[in-house]
Amino acid sequence: MLFHLLTVFFVVGTTGVYMLVSLVNRMRIRRVQVSWHEPWRYRPFVLALLYVSFQGFMTFYLWSVHSSLYPWVTGAYLFSGLCWLIGAYINSEVLVTEYGIIPRVSQLERAVGWRQIVDYVVRSGERRGPKKYDRYTFFYLSAYGTRKRMDLSVPISRRKRFQALVQRKLDARFNVVLTQIYGHRQLDP
Repeated sequence: MLFHLLTVFFVVGTTGVYMLVSLVNRMRIRRVQVSWHEPWRYRPFVLALLYVSFQGFMTFYLWSVHSSLYPWVTGAYLFSGLCWLIGAYINSEVLVTEYGIIPRVSQLERAVGWRQIVDYVVRSGERRGPKKYDRYTFFYLSAYGTRKRMDLSVPISRRKRFQALVQRKLDARFNVVLTQIYGHRQLDP
């Protein structure tokens, strides 16, 4: 009995704190312009979904056969799975704000401000599973002056809003008037 009690408190406590921290981190982010969930960031979400499904099945089964296991134990494990599921879903979100790009809600230190970005490349129409994405690669300077790169897969449904934001924030800085140098051949695109 004591073992069940300690285990349940530990599991429910840690997953509850995980969900609350994820929710607070997401609520702290202001002026979000575009957001989406990247497909490969669903792995923790899928694991949590499998855990909740298994716990739901086990809870139903144990309650239906009138098991001697305390019902609050299986219900607590199911609740912990739901906390994990909600936290994983919140953390898999990519946020683009008025101030920069946050590739993952749980890793705010990896956020990149628009002023840090020095160049970017776009590849249109990449497939990840059944969906199409535009692949953006941003090159930026870290706080220590080292060059880094960030890859984002932007869903087609978010393309226009994201492109408009990138044009407003970056293209205005990167537009350089090129002068024609006669006698030299222009590079092919």
